[in-house]
Amino acid sequence: MLKVVVEAVKDVLSAQELLRLTNDANPNRATHPHNASKTINGVTTMLGGVRLQMVVGDIIHETTDVIVNTTNFSADQSGVSKAILTAAGSTVQEEFARVGIPADRYHTTGPGLLGCKEIIHASFRRSPRVFQKNCKKILKQCETKGFCSAAFPAINTGAARMDSVAACKAMLDGLTSAITDLKPNSLSLIRIVILEQAVFQAFRSELENRFGRTVTPHLTSIVLELPPHWEPMGEEVFKKVELLSTSQEYQDVAQGFLRTARYNICKIERVQNFYLWFAFTICKQRILTKNGQAELGEKFLYHGTSAESCYCIERDKFDRGFAGTNAARCGKGVYFAVNPDYSARRFAPVDASGLKRVFVARVLTGRYTVGHRLLKAAPPRGSDRSDCFDSVVDNLLSPTMFVVFHDDQAYPEYLITFN
Repeated sequence: MLKVVVEAVKDVLSAQELLRLTNDANPNRATHPHNASKTINGVTTMLGGVRLQMVVGDIIHETTDVIVNTTNFSADQSGVSKAILTAAGSTVQEEFARVGIPADRYHTTGPGLLGCKEIIHASFRRSPRVFQKNCKKILKQCETKGFCSAAFPAINTGAARMDSVAACKAMLDGLTSAITDLKPNSLSLIRIVILEQAVFQAFRSELENRFGRTVTPHLTSIVLELPPHWEPMGEEVFKKVELLSTSQEYQDVAQGFLRTARYNICKIERVQNFYLWFAFTICKQRILTKNGQAELGEKFLYHGTSAESCYCIERDKFDRGFAGTNAARCGKGVYFAVNPDYSARRFAPVDASGLKRVFVARVLTGRYTVGHRLLKAAPPRGSDRSDCFDSVVDNLLSPTMFVVFHDDQAYPEYLITFN
């Protein structure tokens, strides 16, 4: 069984870069059962006797002894503070609300529903001096209580909109100063947990600039597998397979289409595209890591198109560059309908032979909100502009249309030709 390993030795690979490297590393594409890529999702160095890790992830899933919540202590929380308080549950939320704004803008609560032993709430106020003061205070408290590990977010890079490099410098200065002064015995691990890849890259670059060769990357493997029901592709990277009308696969696809669309199906073809499937798989892993399984939102939706556009979609992608050709009331993205008849009637023009076409697409909707005409990308979920929705809809309570803004977020699974 062929396995191709693409090493990301410097930067996290984009989907298209990975596919290019996979192709270069695998000139004989007779079989494509497994491909594994390795991406950097963390780096480690030492600050004195304390191991410092920077990792990509969501801090609410940390199981360190302490989780640090950066907050302004206002009643209206957003970004990482809102996420931590929400995940911690009502007990922590009620205590946090009772405290108000402490004189020293520093407060400790129990963990609530989180996996830590204690939550330390602190305001850093974009000031390097306050960074140093609070880092020392937090590490001293860890020592006093015998805690071994603490997790920090990327302080002030969200709603506070502090430059990522400046924030990283302030954190490293504050932690280095605190460790130098305190020389901790119990505390052995500090994790800086960063949700967004762009912020992680900025932090990682600053860490490497400061500590050079002592910074060690962590590599995580993503196993890319082709669907087991695909037919063998030989040396091809693209193949269309017409389904037998007697097969269960055909019946399932037809049943979904005909539940509202009353048409005569001429044929159903399965689209087998090596590159598009791997790009979709990597996008799926990104959203899964960010949102968790419950908010992945993998759905089968419908996209009507012309005969001329089919060739480009099934071989290349659903292209946002064509947004607005038919409608763009929710933004300049790619539109997918929940109701197949909507796509069939309004967006599937008849060709010269009287036939129409609709793709059944596998779409990652993730977290969504209501869109509008001026959108060119999914909007932020709150004041933290790095924390964005994954798609938009026409109606939040009962969506009939989903719009995505990343080409790799949808895969053209089947093409239905009908009249």
